[in-house]
Amino acid sequence: MLKMRRIDAKQRKITEKKSDENYTPLRLRNRYYDPQSKKENNKTKKEQWENKQLHGQHPYYLKQEDIDEAASDMWLMEGRLFPETEGFIIAIQDKVINTKNYRKYILQDKTLTDDKCRICNQQQETIEHIIAGCSILASIDYIRRHDNVAKIEHKRTYLVEIAVPLTNNLQRKHTEKIQRYIELAAEIKDMWEQREVKIMAVILSTTAVIPHALHRAIQQLQIPEMIYKEMQKAVILDTCALTRKFLQH
Repeated sequence: MLKMRRIDAKQRKITEKKSDENYTPLRLRNRYYDPQSKKENNKTKKEQWENKQLHGQHPYYLKQEDIDEAASDMWLMEGRLFPETEGFIIAIQDKVINTKNYRKYILQDKTLTDDKCRICNQQQETIEHIIAGCSILASIDYIRRHDNVAKIEHKRTYLVEIAVPLTNNLQRKHTEKIQRYIELAAEIKDMWEQREVKIMAVILSTTAVIPHALHRAIQQLQIPEMIYKEMQKAVILDTCALTRKFLQH
């Protein structure tokens, strides 16, 4: 009996070794498997992605001086999102959503006579238009996203303005928000006899890109630094929700 068990064990070992050979994901028995070459291959794929005219726009924005790239990607590790939501926001970032503009000019769909927005019928139906530029969505869906960020950020005695613009508008929107309240801040300072009235712009993009300015605002507001993760998650959920809603029309 013991001899038979040893034979069976030996046979199982041979079978397991064969199954390891070239078949398992880890390539445990493949003497040609080189982790370094895999790393180089991943690096090449990343560079190819970044160099694509359409898909490369998001990684290009992440490399800009005013953007915190690590924080912008933090949701991938700590967002605790459903896989479907993760995949959908990445599709939005890569601009491969089934909009009229994408179908007409990228997929070359000849059945489309125009690429006007199916809801407002005014602008081209691009993903940028859906998540931040549609006048119909602005009255409900964009406000909801804005308010969900505001619920997380507990305002104190500052003039706080929250915005969720397109990634390429982050810097311009930050400057715009600050300048908009300069006169009001001066009036409040005189009226309430304040030593200083601070204007704070709490801004992150529609695709959850985090500018360095958001960290500075959080720090000055004296709220927990890691709260940006909650803001980021709120934006992702609302951007995905309003895009899905839009595509159902």
